[in-house]
Amino acid sequence: MNKGGNDPNQTNIYRDASEAIYGYSCLVSCGNYTGGELILYDLEIILELKAGDMILFPDAVIHHSNKAAQGSRYSVVAFTQENVYDYWNRKYNMTLRRKTRGK
Repeated sequence: MNKGGNDPNQTNIYRDASEAIYGYSCLVSCGNYTGGELILYDLEIILELKAGDMILFPDAVIHHSNKAAQGSRYSVVAFTQENVYDYWNRKYNMTLRRKTRGK
């Protein structure tokens, strides 16, 4: 459950560069709020997400943040961790066109 940093309704611009480049994040918006649009800077898109909406995107390559929201805005985030790719490499020799750790 993501409540943000010091301001639970707004995040700074970032991308999850420490995670797998081929990984995705799934974000589900929750709460009773207005505003809080998701900004995908590299795509030049602003998405209005209402409570219950879901988006799946490659968070390691797209800079993103959200606008300020009024009310209580939360999100549930699921993402593919780097160790999943390490497992695929060990078990199936699957490299996904990138070098895995320790190889």
